[in-house]
Amino acid sequence: MALTGLGLLCALLLPGCLGGDGSTDAGEGNQNFSHDNIPLIDRFGEQLTVASTEPYSPRLTCGGCHDVDHIANGYHFQQGRTDLDGNVVVQDNFMADGRGFVRSPGMYGKW
Repeated sequence: MALTGLGLLCALLLPGCLGGDGSTDAGEGNQNFSHDNIPLIDRFGEQLTVASTEPYSPRLTCGGCHDVDHIANGYHFQQGRTDLDGNVVVQDNFMADGRGFVRSPGMYGKW
């Protein structure tokens, strides 16, 4: 879950921000692009606070309303997970230069 954290959160919240009902067609003159405020939940089901050190869980935070499995298997979330032969290439510190947030040659695992 941690590999797609922020990207998954953005993907889950974006439909609500664009159309309110999950559609991307906001309609002519519609300026109400919002998503209800939601608490971020960790993998233990606990609500995160500013002082929390545990990462949020997209499944527990968003899964009640959104199909997390479907979203996580989208093209951009999987881009860079494998090489052209289908071998998984994701690893911590992919660039071997201290940028631990870069985990693949594609978008997979990036923030």
